[in-house]
Amino acid sequence: MDPAPAMPLTAHPLRDRILAALRDFADLKAGRPGRIVGEPIRPGRSPAEVLEATRHEALVTRP
Repeated sequence: MDPAPAMPLTAHPLRDRILAALRDFADLKAGRPGRIVGEPIRPGRSPAEVLEATRHEALVTRP
C-alpha cells in the first residue's frame, strides 16, 4: 500500500523546498543507492506537526 496518494497535498512552501532538494539529491545519485535520514516524530508534537511529519515520511519512502 502506498499511503502518499491518499493524502492530499496543499501548497506548503517549506515542504516544496524540501522535496525539491530531495529530488535534486536523487538526481545526483541516479542509478546508485542513496539514503535519507529523517527526524522521528517525538512526543509532544501538535496534531498538525504529526500530520506533516507523516506526510513527509510517506513521500520520502515512496519507491
